[in-house]
Amino acid sequence: MDKLDMRTMKAQCRRWLIFLLVLIMTAGALPAPPVQAAASVRLHFDDAADVSEANLGAGGGQQMSSISLDDTLFYGSAAIGQSVKMADRLDKVYRLKILDAFSGLDVTPGKTYTISARVRVNGASPVKAGLFFLSVMDSTVPQQYTKAADSFLATDQEWAELKMTYTVGDKPITGITVEQMYAGAYNQVVAVVNVDEVVVSEYQEPGEPETPVVSAAVYKGTPVIDGQPDAVWENATEIRTDIFSRGQSGATAAAKLLWDETAVYVLASVYDPVRSVVNPLAHEQDSIEIFLDEDNAKSVTLDSNDSHYRINYMNARSFGGQALQTFQSGASETEYGYLVEAAIPIQFVQAEPGLVMGFELQVNDDPGTGSRQSIAKWHDPTNNSFKDASGWGTIVLLDSSLPGGGLNINAYMNGKRLEFEAGELLRLDGVVMAPAVKLLQAFRAQTQWDPQTEKATAVKGSAVLELSSGSSLALLDGEPVELEASAMLSEQGVLMAPVSMLSLLGATVDWDAAAGIVRIRTNDIYVDTSRERQDIWGFGGSANNPVHDLMNFPDVQGKEIILEKLFGTTGSSAGLTVVRLEVNPFQKTDPIPTNALQATALPAEGVWDWDTDAHQIWFSNEAISRGEDVRFYAVPWSAPAWMKDNQSEINGGHLLPEYYDTYADYLKTWVERYRNEHGFDIKWLSVQNEPNTIVKYASAAYTYEEMDTVAGKVADAVHGAGLPVMVGAPEGNTKLTTFDYLTHMSEETRSKLDFIPTHSYGGHTTNLSGFGKPLFQTEVSSTAANDPSIKDGVDNAKQIAEALSQGYHGWLRWWFVTPTNTNSGEALVQLRSDGTYSFNKRLYTMGQFSRFIRPGDVVVEAESGFRSLHVTAAKDPITGKAAVVVINDSMASIESPVYGFSAPSVDIYRTSASEDLVQQESRTLENGALSYTFPAQSVTTFVELEDPDSLGGSAALSGPAQAAAGQTLTLTYSMHDVTSSVYAQSAIIHFDPAVLEYIGAESLMNQVTVTDSVYGEGRVKLIAYGLGASLTGTKDVIRLQFRVLPITGTMNSTIYLSDVRVADGNGDIEGIGGGEPNELTVYGLDLTALLAKLAEAKAGLEAAAFSATLWGHYPQSALETLQAAVDAAEAVAGGAASQAEANQAALSLHTAMESFKRSVNRNRDIGDLAVMGRHYLATGGDGTWRQVRMYDHNQDGKLDMDDISAFIWGMMHE
Repeated sequence: MDKLDMRTMKAQCRRWLIFLLVLIMTAGALPAPPVQAAASVRLHFDDAADVSEANLGAGGGQQMSSISLDDTLFYGSAAIGQSVKMADRLDKVYRLKILDAFSGLDVTPGKTYTISARVRVNGASPVKAGLFFLSVMDSTVPQQYTKAADSFLATDQEWAELKMTYTVGDKPITGITVEQMYAGAYNQVVAVVNVDEVVVSEYQEPGEPETPVVSAAVYKGTPVIDGQPDAVWENATEIRTDIFSRGQSGATAAAKLLWDETAVYVLASVYDPVRSVVNPLAHEQDSIEIFLDEDNAKSVTLDSNDSHYRINYMNARSFGGQALQTFQSGASETEYGYLVEAAIPIQFVQAEPGLVMGFELQVNDDPGTGSRQSIAKWHDPTNNSFKDASGWGTIVLLDSSLPGGGLNINAYMNGKRLEFEAGELLRLDGVVMAPAVKLLQAFRAQTQWDPQTEKATAVKGSAVLELSSGSSLALLDGEPVELEASAMLSEQGVLMAPVSMLSLLGATVDWDAAAGIVRIRTNDIYVDTSRERQDIWGFGGSANNPVHDLMNFPDVQGKEIILEKLFGTTGSSAGLTVVRLEVNPFQKTDPIPTNALQATALPAEGVWDWDTDAHQIWFSNEAISRGEDVRFYAVPWSAPAWMKDNQSEINGGHLLPEYYDTYADYLKTWVERYRNEHGFDIKWLSVQNEPNTIVKYASAAYTYEEMDTVAGKVADAVHGAGLPVMVGAPEGNTKLTTFDYLTHMSEETRSKLDFIPTHSYGGHTTNLSGFGKPLFQTEVSSTAANDPSIKDGVDNAKQIAEALSQGYHGWLRWWFVTPTNTNSGEALVQLRSDGTYSFNKRLYTMGQFSRFIRPGDVVVEAESGFRSLHVTAAKDPITGKAAVVVINDSMASIESPVYGFSAPSVDIYRTSASEDLVQQESRTLENGALSYTFPAQSVTTFVELEDPDSLGGSAALSGPAQAAAGQTLTLTYSMHDVTSSVYAQSAIIHFDPAVLEYIGAESLMNQVTVTDSVYGEGRVKLIAYGLGASLTGTKDVIRLQFRVLPITGTMNSTIYLSDVRVADGNGDIEGIGGGEPNELTVYGLDLTALLAKLAEAKAGLEAAAFSATLWGHYPQSALETLQAAVDAAEAVAGGAASQAEANQAALSLHTAMESFKRSVNRNRDIGDLAVMGRHYLATGGDGTWRQVRMYDHNQDGKLDMDDISAFIWGMMHE
């Protein structure tokens, strides 16, 4: 009986048993048990007789006839099994439907499930790798399924696990789908793919690790890399590969690890009696693989600091991730296997004691069969280490100079490592001890140490803790409490047990003795406005074709409400500040109406038609009328069809090389027109939307090389026109795609880009900050059925908070409004065909940021001591006042103190399940703090208010509105309307270091001293204080001087004040306003004349020949004089000169050139004839031509008889 017959019989038996059980229960022989929902569903397809019994379906164009059960390829180690095979796939949207995935489960709204499925590329597929994802079918429209946030790489080598988390909504669930997506290099259809092992189980809330669990501690040491062990390896940490992720036995390794400031070192002793490299595929050979995750991010895809190295037993090497191909390794064979020694470079972080990194070691074994049969791992039990770092182990770097070489002790507060010197954290009788004052300061407690009484006092909030050296008793708010250990004095000061000490002040403290780690949760929120991060560009969305539906919306009053809700700044309006505009590609004659209304302004080469784009222009004007801070972002989805190789605006297609310059001019002209004619403040231009996405709507495809060239040309065109517009690229659909394009981009092109735009689809965590450019998240959404709930709103807010924490300057949702014919989750506002509309919670949670964190504000450091409270803060650089946004993503209320405010009171706004940006009762602060209860699933914003009992007054900068390159610019810092006596003040001056160079400051008032200090790029801190004198009223205080740097063209620059603080005679300090920014127009040097004269002079020197006697030659002294004049002119052209100095240099060089010309020898003699005879028939290609070309009378490039005859005639007639 074959395998198919066995499965058929088993399935039939099962059906008969079920039928019999039903008959018995119906007859009353057995009591019918209550129907209970299952906790999970597991589908492995092994018992299904056919596709029909497996209850499968197809979608996206996939034919059911091409779906079958495959018993030759299945997940698991059993001898018999089967999976589902999808063949004949012609498009990435061809999908498999698994209709029984939720069968028998509790689908009550709010119930959350974890879903997984195994996928493997079938060997019959020409394309061997692709990205796949899961969706839940909870809509009748496939495009509105709830899709997984992450995609996973599947190959033909092993089974990939697809995962997603899903919360049941109010729509019926009909199953799940498996589908392919494109990103980066994975942009081809996988023709044949197998699916197996589908599991749907109740979601279990993971316990978030506060700090990494250390798997191995690594000592310091630097070996010689030659494949032979040195003495330095003797006491090194050893790890073993005893986890088999493939096979049950095979080659294994005992490996030792060391580190220094440049590398992690590995010495692997591999037991492998039979060694083979016969298979040409490197991963199939006998080898070890080393993986390093330098920031320990443990991302599910390899990110920008993950590297992968492979070395076989013959020292042949291969690479992956961010590996350096120049890494060192050595290998040697042993009696029972081989040794591999390698230095794995540390590229992206500073190696120091206490650094925690992800690490994995793998041994591949071919036992002589010609292919890999087993894989042995150190930590990761999966076969996904080559693409997924989440399962790698963790190493911590130790300082081997510690006493006894023991385990180093590390302390982490809110997941961040605290900096202690070696030996400051000690383990005494099993209790960890720490310097009390240093630890309390890190805890941000106000701390005092009295060396006379040997007492420490710490104040945190309302709690007061008093500690005494030598005593295990402390006083908490005056009441005695027992400590874990007595305080003691050491060279590091007073030492205390942090577990008991910080716990008394409200922290949660855990001591992991095995790992040597103290984990501290502060259980509070702290904001530090003195620690500035990036500036804010704004928050918003995309206009595109849906705003046409809004423009023609039948409910006129509703239309006004929607616009006010998006851009207004009162009530429950969101106050959005960025509108993303499409540079439209279509023709007015396009048969599809939505395409025709998005007609290009350049329908044919050289033909401009600006009578188009009415919907986006209307929407932009409506936005401007409601928000004065609104600015614009422009991006094309496609070039006009006539510029592309497929002659179409859709289905991808490449920009033709002959139109690269035309395209760059097209975008530059479009931006100029919309800025000048419509008055839209277009701040950003992107070269192309999603250059890797080929779809049936407007799109264009770019290879890495094409993007490199076109991006450079667009940047040159915009910058060359002097437009105050930032140019960015490549704006990939995922961060990983954006990363791929940038890594393949030339340094020259990257240097021309002003920012990096990217979308965040796919949930990739790729770090783009390493490219050194400002980051802008410009699109993300969900095509699943719309979820208007607070859960979705909170998720949206967390995405914004995460982006800002990663240094992004702005964040845009996809659409502002949906088209009236869809109910997807792509927009902030839902428009419907029946004339109704609704607002999603994501609009209000986004407004918790955009309404109060405005363009030009600066993100400042903010930290939460709770896992479920996420905090973001930014301040107005002029007033210094902050807005603090706190997200509670848990299902319970959390009370927390919030520290770090500078104002006397705050306004409070909140969005929750029952509130939409509702203003709460204002709160007065005590010592810059308050305690607040954050409701479950809510977003709360605190907005600092001005002090009503202030000292009064404001500061201001004044000076000229224009300046020229090379000039000295003088500004005046003044105080206005000061009502009380001010004895001291401080302020920070911000300026553009590319335009201005700070010279210095001087006091304008007697008995007032000024101190200045340049810190950071483009910032100067000023401190002024009176010696027996105070300031009141309005007075000029400080004179500031800058040098205007040599620039070309005209530039606008801003100089402004921030963090202006004043203090009266009682020592009371108050922040005051810094006035309006000083806007400066800088006129660059016009070096046209000087550069022209320089070119002429250099050409003259190049062409001239020098001799003391020959005709047409110049004396050496004339050469030296002109060269000196050229050197002087170049110094002026490249230095900090004024326009007058540049003009004078051009005149001086002109005079020197005329003098040089007059010095030429005009006396013909027989010496010249001798030279001509010697070089008779010389041509322009000869090396001696420079010495004789002045004799070429007829300029034919050859010295012949005609030239000699003409010269003799000149001699005879002189």
